[in-house]
Amino acid sequence: MKFLVITVGGSCAPIVTSIKDNKPDKIYFLCSVDTETTKGSYRTVVAEGNVCGKDPKNLDEPNILTLADVAKEGEKYEIIKITDFDDFNGCYRCSLDVLRTIRNEFPDADIIADYTGGTKSMSVGLGAASMYVDGVTICNVRGTRVDLVKVLDGTQHVSLINVNEGFLQRQLELTDNLSERYEYNGVLSVLDKIVELKNIPPETDKLIQKRRVYSKGFLSWDCFDHTEAWRLLSPYKKYMIDNIKFLEAVIWSRREIDSNFKEKPIEGLSNTPKGHGYEIVEDLLLNSERRASQGRYDDAVGRLYRALELLAQVRLKLEYEIETGDVDIKKIPREYREKYELEKDTNDGKLKIGLEGSYELIVIVNNADPLTKAYLNTKNEFIDLLRVRNSSLFAHGFQPITKEEYDKFHTFFEEFFDGFFAGLDAKRYAERCQFPHRLR
Repeated sequence: MKFLVITVGGSCAPIVTSIKDNKPDKIYFLCSVDTETTKGSYRTVVAEGNVCGKDPKNLDEPNILTLADVAKEGEKYEIIKITDFDDFNGCYRCSLDVLRTIRNEFPDADIIADYTGGTKSMSVGLGAASMYVDGVTICNVRGTRVDLVKVLDGTQHVSLINVNEGFLQRQLELTDNLSERYEYNGVLSVLDKIVELKNIPPETDKLIQKRRVYSKGFLSWDCFDHTEAWRLLSPYKKYMIDNIKFLEAVIWSRREIDSNFKEKPIEGLSNTPKGHGYEIVEDLLLNSERRASQGRYDDAVGRLYRALELLAQVRLKLEYEIETGDVDIKKIPREYREKYELEKDTNDGKLKIGLEGSYELIVIVNNADPLTKAYLNTKNEFIDLLRVRNSSLFAHGFQPITKEEYDKFHTFFEEFFDGFFAGLDAKRYAERCQFPHRLR
């Protein structure tokens, strides 16, 4: 179904041309009306007698409906009267209401917005409103000009812009705003609507497709699907070299700790391990920062808690070949084995340790370990922060995490990790690198 939304001024010929050439199923006339004199452009649409003509001082033609052969089709048109026709904001709101109503009721309809007639505020208002409704085709009736004021009657023709450039740019700006907040599902939702538009310029289409891939890639990474993130993003390494190097190190770090992930073939990944092995922990830190930027502080603190736990897990696995989900008693100093034997799970006979237990085990195994030092030096603050997390709704309580509490936990973790890392004899392959704010 095709709709024509058209602003009406004092000249009838361009309106008639637009109706005849566009052949809409329904027309919305946006007309001016003076509340005091009851005069206005609406009269040229419906008034009886001769209300149109080439000479405004000698009107010799019937109304627009008659000239366009739609006078007898009452359901084919609707007249919207604009009383404050020199108020841009009012004209804009009126136009936007009409366009949105059509789009909501007829999602697949062709909508043409013709701003040829009417006051300047009416024309600009319709044009501006068109930028905020998807799939609106802009129309302007053109013709030969004999001066700077008027088009030569009889030379009018319809000029259509199949893609509303204003709407397109507005939507791309919206994806910028969403990507700055790491809202990749939102970005993809907007881009999915954009690609439905017709005749998108080739360069813009390339940009849209690239942003779709970037959004899918970073969304996968955000959800810890590192394999899919690598598949989507690694071909664009030259555009984001720091991110891709870090992702490569994260993948190798995860392979060291995640047995289910280790055997997955990943095309294009380096053949030899990259990084110091703790990048998967840093990846969680960056993930928590993204959640905090969205105001999701409970979620962010939950990820920092997991990062603290994961740091101990990685350290025990890499340095001492101890699995926290199934601790080998033989790798614990003899004087502590009896104590740990009593803590084995009675169902499967495995010794499983949690966050605090993992750090206490590192202290027992090697009192000189850099993670032992970091833990013992900050133990009181460490325990206090865990209480804050455990009281949250996402853990065992009902207390929401505040921004201040998150900031404190985040600062603690950064200093804790960096203090530990400074004690290692390890070199970085890639600096930890937050996702880009803009998808270029």
